[in-house]
Amino acid sequence: MPVVDVVNLDGKKVGQVELAEAVFGAKVNPHLLHEASRWYLRGLRAGTHKTKDKSEVSGAGRKLWR
Repeated sequence: MPVVDVVNLDGKKVGQVELAEAVFGAKVNPHLLHEASRWYLRGLRAGTHKTKDKSEVSGAGRKLWR
């Protein structure tokens, strides 16, 4: 079984905990981990982009030279 150290707020080791083999003993798929992290970060960026429309652009709809 995988074992991890338990630390307190001062960073000192105060014990150990055994983790479940069925959950934490599985083999890591690097490609799947990469895809999941990219999917998560892409979701954080969604909705933050904007482009100017015609009313916000300087000189839009106006003839520049005679």
